[in-house]
Parts: sequence; structure tokens; C-alpha cells
Amino acid sequence: MLGLGTMLTAVWLGLGVVLASLPVLYQVLKYLGFAYILYLAYKVIISGYKPSTKEVDAPTFLKALGFQFINPKAWIVTTSFIATYVPVGDGPGAFVWSLAIFLIFTYPGAVIWAAMGQGISKILTNSKRRRVFNWVAGLLLIASMLPALFI
Repeated sequence: MLGLGTMLTAVWLGLGVVLASLPVLYQVLKYLGFAYILYLAYKVIISGYKPSTKEVDAPTFLKALGFQFINPKAWIVTTSFIATYVPVGDGPGAFVWSLAIFLIFTYPGAVIWAAMGQGISKILTNSKRRRVFNWVAGLLLIASMLPALFI
């Protein structure tokens, strides 16, 4: 959440203006982001079908914060949010209220996402279920980004 808040602040402070004034840069970032999503989807699909017995370390606070800055969907969400919901010229007060509303409504989704990850790991102990899940997850990841190609 702090990563998204930091990104929203950066976009509000001027990154959005840079992207708006250099549409070619926005297009390049969009297609590079989509290529990265394709790569991630591929990695999900080909990932192992056997459940891992290895304990996975949770990412550190700084790694989790930094991940947002390489997440193409986060960039699309933050730039779209600022452009759509933060009134131009209303000053910092309007931005702070918009940021608070964004974070308040985003937080429950993040908690649900984490809880679902914990729950589904108990279901994916069978290699066939895991294979189906990997394919569905990879294809849904691609499908979730297709609309971004037309923005």
C-alpha cells in the first residue's frame, strides 16, 4: 500500500505530466510492461507442477515496496487514477483526499488477495490441479492486461 501511495504521489507531482507530454514514452512503457506480463505469464504456466516442500521467505518491506515500481499494472492504475479522479489545479488537499480514498478502498482487496493465496496453496497439493491452476492463472494474467493495450 505504501508503494502504491508513493507511486500515486510521484505521478501527481509530475510524472503524469511527463507521460502526457511524451505520448511515445507512454506507449513504449505500455508495450514493455505488456511484454513483461507475457514473460510472467509464461513463467507461471511453466512453473513446477509439484508442490514445493521448500519454505518460501516473505519479501522484506523494501522489496515489497520496490516491487510496485516494476509492476506495469500498478503504473497503469496509478496514472489512470490520477488522470481520472484527481481534479486538476485543486491543490494538495484534493490529492490527499483522493489518495486516502484510493488506499482505503484498495486495502481490503489486497488483504483478500493475500488470504486467497494462503487458502489456494492448500488446494494445489495435487500436480494436476496445480497444472490447471498455472495455465488458468497465466492466461488470466494476460487477459487482465489486454485492455491496457488499447488505453
